[in-house]
Amino acid sequence: MELLPGDPARPGATWDGEGVHFVVFSRVAEAVELCLFDAAGEREVARGFLPECTHDLWHGFLPQAGPGTVYGYRVHGPWRPEAGLFCNPAKLLLDPWARELAGRFRWHEAQFGYRREHWQASREFLPDGRDNAPWMPKGVVAGPLPPPRPLGRPVRRDAVFYELHVRGFTIRHAAVPEALAGTLEGLALPEVLEHLRALGVTAVELMPVQAHLDEWALARRGLVNYWGYNPLSFFAVEPRYAGASPTRALRDLVEACHRANLEVVLDLVFNHTGEGDESGPTFSWRGFDNAFYRLDPAAPHRHLNFSGCGNSLNLAHPRVLQLVMDALRHFAGTCGVDGFRFDLATTLGRGRDGGFDPEAPFFQALAQDPLLAGRHFVAEPWDLGPEGHQLGAFPPGFAEWNDRYRDAVRRFWSGAPGALPELARRLAGSAELYEPARRRPWAGVDYVACHDGPTLRDLAARILDRPPDGPLDAPLAALIRALLATWAVSQGALLLGAGDEFGRTQRGEENAYTCDDERGWVDWRLAAGEGAAILSFCRALLALRREFDGLLPDRFRHVLTQPDGEGLSWFHPEGRAMTPADWQAPEGRRLAMAVSRGGRHLLALINGAAEPCEFRLPALAARWHPRLASDGRLAASPLAPATALSLPGRAVVLLTSWRQPTEEPSP
Repeated sequence: MELLPGDPARPGATWDGEGVHFVVFSRVAEAVELCLFDAAGEREVARGFLPECTHDLWHGFLPQAGPGTVYGYRVHGPWRPEAGLFCNPAKLLLDPWARELAGRFRWHEAQFGYRREHWQASREFLPDGRDNAPWMPKGVVAGPLPPPRPLGRPVRRDAVFYELHVRGFTIRHAAVPEALAGTLEGLALPEVLEHLRALGVTAVELMPVQAHLDEWALARRGLVNYWGYNPLSFFAVEPRYAGASPTRALRDLVEACHRANLEVVLDLVFNHTGEGDESGPTFSWRGFDNAFYRLDPAAPHRHLNFSGCGNSLNLAHPRVLQLVMDALRHFAGTCGVDGFRFDLATTLGRGRDGGFDPEAPFFQALAQDPLLAGRHFVAEPWDLGPEGHQLGAFPPGFAEWNDRYRDAVRRFWSGAPGALPELARRLAGSAELYEPARRRPWAGVDYVACHDGPTLRDLAARILDRPPDGPLDAPLAALIRALLATWAVSQGALLLGAGDEFGRTQRGEENAYTCDDERGWVDWRLAAGEGAAILSFCRALLALRREFDGLLPDRFRHVLTQPDGEGLSWFHPEGRAMTPADWQAPEGRRLAMAVSRGGRHLLALINGAAEPCEFRLPALAARWHPRLASDGRLAASPLAPATALSLPGRAVVLLTSWRQPTEEPSP
């Protein structure tokens, strides 16, 4: 096989109509060998050395090659573990820029670059000479794919993200045929997306669809990494979630979501890779150059483990930053996605010294990229490294998962003493976190439950001291509705976990990352059965949120003293304004919050105590119209100020100063 020098401008394997340019990064290689395989990736058919290296990019051009070409690399160079150098040409390496894959990763001792038995005995790294190609996936040269038509919406103050797992969401859906169960194609069916459209969410947030592998420790126990937060590739879509063309399947899903007026946000993992720490396998990044990772300066063979997964990607390096930015542009440009949620995003914002920096190279690159402009950037604002919790510290343009909101709501409804002031701060948008930097209220993504931890139903069962696998009876359903109502009146962007709108349970499992079973899957029978009333209530909550733009602020609102009549008012159950003593009372479990805008008011009565309570309606409005009650009991007629309204224990009632629109059905 004869390779020409080609063009090093774009890493990866790029078809130009006449052949394929192969380009890959390595500072330490002495030679890089391109290996071609048959269409199945099982038999090697040709080899050749990339003829040129320009600015640490090894490159070559193969005339007449085209889309569908299957390939991998072997890197010749130094084996000096003490210096962090692990070049081993016996190992076939997956291109870090590969857009598609042929074959699956299978665990075998040959996947390790060193002799494990010797290392286990002496902690000395000796190179392993076995060829791992039979157990490795290979890269596939991708052809052109026109992106779907964009929605063209700016980042929205009414954003409601709906987090779902492609497999778990579709595998038990009655409208999904067996052949499409668990796939992107199944999720794209109109009957499936109609549930989300009718619910009133604005964006589908997909848990990782990047190709991933199951950790060695899990595979040996017969388990899988169900969630997928362990990357095998940053570009390629997980083959288990699609048919013959996973990239096209993702693109087609985005197009189907856009037709349903839904955005698509990808949960992407760039904080670490599936190669783990220095004792892990060598199947891609490490075999090219350990510069992809943050290394211990005192022992360069050791990884700095800010992610808790064995390694941390080094986005302070320009080529590593280029890799991540290329992946984002691929998903935005080729697949048309509307935004990204970044797992353990503090790692992505660490500078050369390892500390978090709001002006880190990654943030600067995002801010100036024209293709990515206007898309959602959502950070999980922590990692496991030093000073890893950075909630509120991300730059303008980012939203952040607000774990302080989550914890405040859980503490209040669990009966923790002194929880009332913190709850009010979080309902008001967590202004102290975002307003000083002139960030908007939707910079905080408010959630009570997500993939990590209990479902909303399991949380409610814990609060009521119920077994997690108990029935969805009236008290449990009422508390779920109270939690949903608290969440829906919050002054920020919202996040809802799949199935929480109708009482999904994980049977008490709070770390379901290996649960590719009934605990991790959505049980759709609940939506039409015992969870139907919760679903109807959740739909009504989100409809009320759209109806009253006072719940969708474009700036932070504080007490109702502003000349335009906008703001928040806080009331004691007696109908008077809250006093400092009321806020500080450790037994305080009851609160009324009024949101005002344009002469209209929404009133939320919140009883977090187990005992019933009477609320006297404040004189803020001439008439209060009951709209929603978490226990299902709602007064039918308008109520005058000072009217005493009885709430059962652990309940929320919502009232408005205007009538319900006649075109909207009663919940």
